[in-house]
Amino acid sequence: MCKVCESMEDRISRILEQWSLREPGLLSIYYTHQLEENKLMDCCIRVGKRRIEFNPDALEGISDEALNELLMTTVLRICLRHPYERQPYGCPANCLKAASDMVLSPSYRIRHNNLFHPNDFMFPIGKSFEWYATKLMNLMQEAKANPNNIADTIRKPLEELMKMGNDEASMWIEDEEMLETIKERIEQITNWGSVSHDIQELIRIAMEGRIDYRKVLRAFSTSIVSSELEYTRMKPNRRLGFKAMGYKHEMAARLLIAVDVSGSVSNESICRFFRIITRFFKYGVEAVNVIQFDCVVKKEEMPLNKATKNYTTFKRLGDGGTNFQIVLDYYYAHKGYDGLIIFTDGYAPVPKPHYLKRSKLLWVFNTEENYNENKDALSAVGRTCFIM
Repeated sequence: MCKVCESMEDRISRILEQWSLREPGLLSIYYTHQLEENKLMDCCIRVGKRRIEFNPDALEGISDEALNELLMTTVLRICLRHPYERQPYGCPANCLKAASDMVLSPSYRIRHNNLFHPNDFMFPIGKSFEWYATKLMNLMQEAKANPNNIADTIRKPLEELMKMGNDEASMWIEDEEMLETIKERIEQITNWGSVSHDIQELIRIAMEGRIDYRKVLRAFSTSIVSSELEYTRMKPNRRLGFKAMGYKHEMAARLLIAVDVSGSVSNESICRFFRIITRFFKYGVEAVNVIQFDCVVKKEEMPLNKATKNYTTFKRLGDGGTNFQIVLDYYYAHKGYDGLIIFTDGYAPVPKPHYLKRSKLLWVFNTEENYNENKDALSAVGRTCFIM
């Protein structure tokens, strides 16, 4: 069959046959997904939901070399786990795709297709997928709110990003089962073909994984929700029937959240933190109250829903230092709470936990860098995680 008469699926199959000799490692990862045609999407190739989809109309006229690059880039995204984990809450799909580009592009030299590079936005090289995605999301929000504040050096790539559709990453969704499948396949690879050592190192780092704040928050929520007995005539006693009152378990807990307003925690990160907490503590929690602190407790408690609506009023003075001990002292003085979450950058002396169990205290850091810097010291008195 002549190349002109080949269907796009046949061309992809021919390239994959060549991979069996040249790229056996990538071919193994490719076969974790199903190839499907999709003429309705606004991009050439995309991955997600265990599928690799291609649009033959959008790919019309593309060379074999460029098609091979597109397939390799798609499979490398799978190896790096970007379509299936660690997606910042509320991040648009175009920012996710661009962030994936920025992880790949410094180590991945391609000739026929364009990837966003960290230098396009004056970002440092070597940051995580979540870091780039969050920064791009914030940059887009700033551009929409205050377009004149955007530096001329990044205006062109930012406009390109904002014009880009969401189709390329629209199927990206967390999938723990797929992550395990990818991990098992990668562990079996002995021949990476043309994949550079730099890319292999990126894949190795992705395999190690980062702490997942979702799992930490679920575990913390489970640990603080208390089970209380409520006696009721509507339910018979197991032994004596309706002669004695039965009982049911009532799940209820009270949670205190302390937000560090000493100067280095931004409004955006506070807002994101509140949105996440709201999602994880909807059920089984009677009350969630918020206080602000630096070297002292700044204001009286307020309910989480009120704090979420008024987070922009949180005052970050930056000149009073930070004291974690006053937060723990406040917790001790106000009885009835079942757990404490402290949202902070982590830079302050380690407090004395007194009687507070480690499982009842959670430190949530505002950045991965602050987490890495302070987790060892603070994990001695509580669980730790970070959000992006």
